[in-house]
Amino acid sequence: MRQWRGFTILELMITLVVLGFLAALAVPSFSQMIARNNLSAASNDLVVALLTARSEAVKRECRVSVSTGSTWDAGWTANVLSNISGCTAQELVRHEVGSNNLVITAAGNIGTAVTYDPEGRAVGLAGANADFYTLTLDGQTNVVCLPLFGRPYVPDTPPHPYVQSGAYCT
Repeated sequence: MRQWRGFTILELMITLVVLGFLAALAVPSFSQMIARNNLSAASNDLVVALLTARSEAVKRECRVSVSTGSTWDAGWTANVLSNISGCTAQELVRHEVGSNNLVITAAGNIGTAVTYDPEGRAVGLAGANADFYTLTLDGQTNVVCLPLFGRPYVPDTPPHPYVQSGAYCT
């Protein structure tokens, strides 16, 4: 009598159907995780640019500005401003946002620039937790808060997708 080793075609088909079903369940979770990670990376890039500008303002005892040409989602540049004696204009940080789907909206008195004074404080902000950025990417939303003392942060509470106030910047 002959011994056959291996699987029957029916066993292979059932195994492939079960694997396909599990893969179909896992793919949406991975795509949402990737979107959250991309949004977190964009938020951290903005925070790092602001912290670098603040640090350079204190170190150089000059005003340093983080500004954008038109919109924040197009990218930003940190520059030493030369309107104080002993400060020479110099570009410090250049950042280009890599995703076309990223939308960054500034609220409060941020406008197209944030300027830090030699003490590390952000100049001209509205205060009362009204100055923040809203970052939206692939249906995910994140907030970067900018208080009067100038140290930007990402709050622990994730915002509602249509947040329009600084309620998360407390």
